[in-house]
Amino acid sequence: MHGSTTSRSKLSLGLTVRVTLAALSLLACGICFGIGCAPSIPVDRASRMTATDQSGSDQVDSSLPEASEKSETPDLSSPGLRSILIEGLGYLAKSRRDSCAVCAERNRDDAFERLNLALLPGTRYSAEGTMRETMRLTKGAAPYELEAASYSPEPIGFVFRFHTSSEHLVGVSPNDWTTDAIAETWSAAAVGTEFEGELELVEYAYGDGPTYLYSPSEGRVELQSRVLTLRALSPH
Repeated sequence: MHGSTTSRSKLSLGLTVRVTLAALSLLACGICFGIGCAPSIPVDRASRMTATDQSGSDQVDSSLPEASEKSETPDLSSPGLRSILIEGLGYLAKSRRDSCAVCAERNRDDAFERLNLALLPGTRYSAEGTMRETMRLTKGAAPYELEAASYSPEPIGFVFRFHTSSEHLVGVSPNDWTTDAIAETWSAAAVGTEFEGELELVEYAYGDGPTYLYSPSEGRVELQSRVLTLRALSPH
């Protein structure tokens, strides 16, 4: 008799526990829906969110590219990358003006954060056709350098350094060297010669960013690159 009473008590306790857990589970679901728990949103999609309507549905700016369009080769002439680059170079200009060492370092950090987004390996720089005036390239005095118009509100040197089989920095892959024929086109021109052409940024493991070096004393950003096409223009 005592054993039967004990068994019924255990059964009753087990049912009570299961009912309580089920009730808590339903309550948790009710709270979650009540406060409108949102699903996890990937960072790239979250950055496109512009508003939420009264029903709680997401309003996405349809003018922004969808994920399927992200396969296009990034180009520094695009409005998005151009604005990030301008902002980054602006912070570098501030760091050069600032007499406070701590503030200067903070401005450089802010600059590198932006430049690291804009100046990734594979990004193109085109100075061809209608883009020639705004994306001008001229022969620099240093070996295998092409100077570019600065986007900074204060003059900051912005140059491309390309590499060949005979002259290259350690850390630049042979796959990213420029052909000898293009290098000869550069060598045959006088300093200051204007070119039209297209370049591609290449990975550089020893830089201040994924593709570039920055000299605080000179206020100059040097981008490691591969020249894809290059043609000297006749003087005006």
